[in-house]
Amino acid sequence: MKPIHQHLREFWWQDRSMVALLVGLVVVIFIIYPMGGLGHTYGWLLQVCISVILIAGVGAVARTRATTWLVAGVAVAGLVSRWLVFLRPSPERVLMDAVLFALVLGVLAAVVLVQVFRDGPITAGRIVGAVVFYLLLGLMWANVYTIVVLVRSDAFQFPVAPRSANELVAQLIYFSFVTLTTTGYGDVLPLHPLARTLTNLEALVGQLYPAILIARLVSLELMRRQADK
Repeated sequence: MKPIHQHLREFWWQDRSMVALLVGLVVVIFIIYPMGGLGHTYGWLLQVCISVILIAGVGAVARTRATTWLVAGVAVAGLVSRWLVFLRPSPERVLMDAVLFALVLGVLAAVVLVQVFRDGPITAGRIVGAVVFYLLLGLMWANVYTIVVLVRSDAFQFPVAPRSANELVAQLIYFSFVTLTTTGYGDVLPLHPLARTLTNLEALVGQLYPAILIARLVSLELMRRQADK
């Protein structure tokens, strides 16, 4: 019988894994997080969904023993920190959770990018993976903004002051994707120089992503079709 991590790895490196991850991210980012402040039930649902995403992502990098232990250790630490924040919140735990979660999201984004640009034909799953990478970027940047706010409470100006850690993250996720897509409504404003620098950097990445990475996917498919002919 195959170990569990081998089943997770085999599932991850199939196209349908990208669809599953996309669905999970869409539910967390656009449904559960915005409603996290509406009741305790949404809080439990948010923690469960994030836990499932983190646990499934461990299998993505389970290629060597050292890599497996490293990523599994980060994921487990992130899960423990997230549940501690949910059950017994404190400013120190919220800050540690934001740092660990940003690290885990960065690892997942890197693995997804490798999956998207692996050798072989450009499939629908790889296109979905490109969307997943984009969502992971926005979510990772939101956690970086959270770290900045927890260190400097006046780094951002909010239309309504967040009353909890979940409300803070929800507002910063909204701001992150507004910045990534360069929509710029102006209701959340970066005030600190570091916050403004990170905002400019995210907006630049949001513009370069379709111009470089998506164009690269299209060129790879055109090259494959030409080689087939």
